[in-house]
Amino acid sequence: MYLNTIVLWTLIGCIIIAEVRSIRFTSPQHLFSDEPDILDGYFHTSQNEHERTKRSTHQEETIHSRVRRQSRVRNNVPDPVITKSKPLCDHNRLIIRWTDTNLVSQTGAIIALCREDASSRTTRNNAAVFVSYDYGLNWKNVTDKFTQALGKKPTIDMYYTVAESPNFILFTDKVNKKIFYTNDAARTIHATSVVFAPSDVSINRGNPTIVVASSSTRNREGKIITRLYMSKDSGQTYTILRSYIDVKAYYWGSTEYGDKATDLFIEAKKSVGSVQGFKLDCSTGVTCGNPQTLTDGAPLNGDITDFLVKGPYMFVTQHNKGKTGVNLFVKYKRSGTFKMAKIITTSLLKEVFVYDVSGGQVMLVVNHRKNETNLYNSLDITGSNYSLSLPRVLYHNPNTEVSSHWLRNAVKYRFVDVWRVQGLPSVYFATQLTVGPVGGRYLISKMTFDKGGIWKKIKGPEKNKYGRPCHYPVCSLHVNLLYGSIYRYSKTTPLMSRKSAPGLLMATGVLGTNLKITPDTYLSRDGGNTFKMVLRGKRRFSFGDHGGFVLASDFQSSTQIQYSVDFENFNPVILPNTTRNVDIKTILTEPGEKGVIFLVIGLVNGFYHIFQVNATRSLGVPCTEKDFYKVNVTDIGVGGCAVQQVQLRNSSTQCLTGKNYKRVISITYSGCMCRRRHYQCDLQFMPDKRGSCVQMLPTSLIPSHCPEGTHFMQSRGYSKIPQYVSCTEDNETRRTLSAVRTPCPVEVLRLDEVKTLPKMKNNMVRIAHGRPLHFKVALKNGYLPHINFTYVFDDYNVNGIGENYSSRILKMNKTGSFVLLIKVSNPKSFIQYSINVNVIRPLNATMMKLTMYPEEPSIKEKTAFMLQMPDGIDP
Repeated sequence: MYLNTIVLWTLIGCIIIAEVRSIRFTSPQHLFSDEPDILDGYFHTSQNEHERTKRSTHQEETIHSRVRRQSRVRNNVPDPVITKSKPLCDHNRLIIRWTDTNLVSQTGAIIALCREDASSRTTRNNAAVFVSYDYGLNWKNVTDKFTQALGKKPTIDMYYTVAESPNFILFTDKVNKKIFYTNDAARTIHATSVVFAPSDVSINRGNPTIVVASSSTRNREGKIITRLYMSKDSGQTYTILRSYIDVKAYYWGSTEYGDKATDLFIEAKKSVGSVQGFKLDCSTGVTCGNPQTLTDGAPLNGDITDFLVKGPYMFVTQHNKGKTGVNLFVKYKRSGTFKMAKIITTSLLKEVFVYDVSGGQVMLVVNHRKNETNLYNSLDITGSNYSLSLPRVLYHNPNTEVSSHWLRNAVKYRFVDVWRVQGLPSVYFATQLTVGPVGGRYLISKMTFDKGGIWKKIKGPEKNKYGRPCHYPVCSLHVNLLYGSIYRYSKTTPLMSRKSAPGLLMATGVLGTNLKITPDTYLSRDGGNTFKMVLRGKRRFSFGDHGGFVLASDFQSSTQIQYSVDFENFNPVILPNTTRNVDIKTILTEPGEKGVIFLVIGLVNGFYHIFQVNATRSLGVPCTEKDFYKVNVTDIGVGGCAVQQVQLRNSSTQCLTGKNYKRVISITYSGCMCRRRHYQCDLQFMPDKRGSCVQMLPTSLIPSHCPEGTHFMQSRGYSKIPQYVSCTEDNETRRTLSAVRTPCPVEVLRLDEVKTLPKMKNNMVRIAHGRPLHFKVALKNGYLPHINFTYVFDDYNVNGIGENYSSRILKMNKTGSFVLLIKVSNPKSFIQYSINVNVIRPLNATMMKLTMYPEEPSIKEKTAFMLQMPDGIDP
């Protein structure tokens, strides 16, 4: 199984804090690195991380303590109500998830699983399960319910939920080969015995009664074999799914793209290094039926190395002929055949990583060599053609040498350090390597407002924390994304954004020339256009109340947390009932970030405690219409030139927005004028330092099939981003960005044949005097309206342009031998052809004179005859 980058966004964005090696899913060699999204919303933490984090932050906090300033405190803001829980457990690991809100009760259960890691030094292998039904205020230990169902203490590895059925939860116990299930959020627990050790579980979102569990074992040769088991009764019984299939990955279908919600796509191992793609219909029968092979036939002739289903696309890779790289094939919306992707580059494609397929555009990461990985964008909705978007992006693969040794050991899944902003579909951040040799390069941050059309440096405050000027773009803001959250010397919280708070971003970063290990905390309310520093040092943080309440905590152990209701001033508040510092691991809030209840999870004396933070009092009375102002967020990447109107709360007011508040007022689809931001670099072009698109290679841009006389649209280097194809071009864009209608070039003429009537033989025509000679020039190529024809025959000389002059008729009025000279030309070539013409007179009695000698011979007298004919008659 493979950890999806979208899942990583949620996991590490705000709720995964553990050492990355603790993530339980490891990725084998798979070019697409997709993980089922069952981990979305889970928080993992390990006590082993405590000492590592403390050591890594000690030096940073020492530096910051010399320059730390106190946040400006708003004395009129009541502090939130904080309640400390009883100690939960002292296990090595805590896994906690706030299930999605139940539509009936308007509350979601919060499940906390305490268990030991395989690397734990303790001999204890039992787990403990806690549940809260009141937003984390009180916690109930329900471990005994599992013990009763099992007959002994359980060893629970993981639990699984889906938003469509929040009270339905599955728990797996690999040691005892059990799967526990509950339909009432752990109020009652049932156990079912299975014949396999469940590794992972996926609940079908379209029909939550359908469950797929996977189990990995080693055969006699030591090879890992993964099988799938199907349940169609909400996890009560399981049946093996196609025992002959060794599974590498699987994906549920999507009705949005013509699949059934119960369709199951499988990437199955076929032989050493090769795979095969299947589609199964799981809507009927005990197991799935109607297996359909997806990766056979042209152009996929031979073994394939990877198969991926992502959004409306299916991707396949194959080794090239020399096995020095791979070729990528794409199928759009499940229809037609696979097409080979066209990526203009002088380098081989060593690895391919599909990062994003949203908005009708594929963002593709291609590794060309150890020190070169580039980001490409598809030029059309089919994902068949790609242009370079951003060179030298930070990319990690634990199975190759593109990363350092420590990173390959620490992080067992692939990732690219590109970050998609929620709520603003066209805004992305990325980490780029500077130009230079390996080991001598730095990390810098870039961002784009048009999904990779133009990348630029991030504009930060005009002065740094020491009061020194920061002149953009020489000095810019560099923010930590995924790589920053796992960097061994200075782990940080990656950039945070939420769909419920469009435009609100928080990040830890450095103002200067490149990323460093001493970041501060920055905030933006305009989607990254501008940032301001709000806290010294790095912080953990989370949003609530649609972004109206921000909660933060130090990375080092502390007795306090900080909060803000105006996006600038952070007020400290003491954690209650704490005589010692709390090692805060993370801050959670209800899915969707619309509520005002936060959970601060920390270690106290080796035990996990949960602090419930209720921000209702700090926000005050419910908001009214006057507390908001309207903002148009143009070009949000929804359906092209969309204009989204949203409401933002005035920073000068304190009020409670509430869960039912809808920030988006309207989305209109009025025509917008095309600008540079609506374009990306076209095929065969790449961005230069100024953001202009320049040709990559000195090759011709003329299509391979461009007959003379036709036209083609010659690119100026720019292609409309798929979301913006509806924008209206004005004179400026037509002059500088739009493709130019250009005639196909004049060709070098090639003669096909010259036909004559009478038919010529060996370049000679014999024709009777007075008869017409027909001749026609046929060419293999060329555009007749551009071609000049000249004919010279005795005193006959004619020339003209076009098809009417490609053939002529001449009447032979003179007898004798002549040469017909034919000249064909265009501005690029000249052809000359000659024909020998022999004009003869027809033979008749009036043209001949017969003489006999003697004139009147006698019998038996010898007689001589002479026949005289005029000139021009061939004897």
